[in-house]
Amino acid sequence: MTITESIAFGSLFIAIVSFLIALKSYSLANKSFHLSKKEHHDRYLSVKPYLIDAIKWSDGKEDYVSFAVSYTNEATIPNSLKEINLQLDFYDSDNMLKTAKIDPTMNVSPVNLLENYKILDLPITLMDKETQSGWITFKLTKSIWKQYKVDVYRLNAITASNDSISVESHLIKEV
Repeated sequence: MTITESIAFGSLFIAIVSFLIALKSYSLANKSFHLSKKEHHDRYLSVKPYLIDAIKWSDGKEDYVSFAVSYTNEATIPNSLKEINLQLDFYDSDNMLKTAKIDPTMNVSPVNLLENYKILDLPITLMDKETQSGWITFKLTKSIWKQYKVDVYRLNAITASNDSISVESHLIKEV
């Protein structure tokens, strides 16, 4: 074997080792990219609502509707709900669909139901992967509850990043 052939074989060996190192570097970079992409995706997941129960009730003077609801922060960073309201879709006397928006009544608790869940206070701060459950109560005007047929009770919440999440019910039991 001549010196030229020895140099060629040495160069081939170094080229193969360089190729294997480059292939390993590419594999590690690709894994790192996909891991970072997944972490970024998990970081900005949304808050998921779940309707546990809904009741209409009266304290003798006023009429209320209360929702036992659960909010789960699926993200790996804290999030909060800065606003919650109730949107009622109802039909008026002319069978026209109307909408009413009602803010929560924070100083009223549902009758005989507090042992199951606490009352949720706004704003609701949710740490990463945390769930909070509780009652949210809304005072209904007599005209909506007695005169109109409510089609949908929609509980809307606004997150700190101004994302809107909602959960709805068509039927609510009366107690």
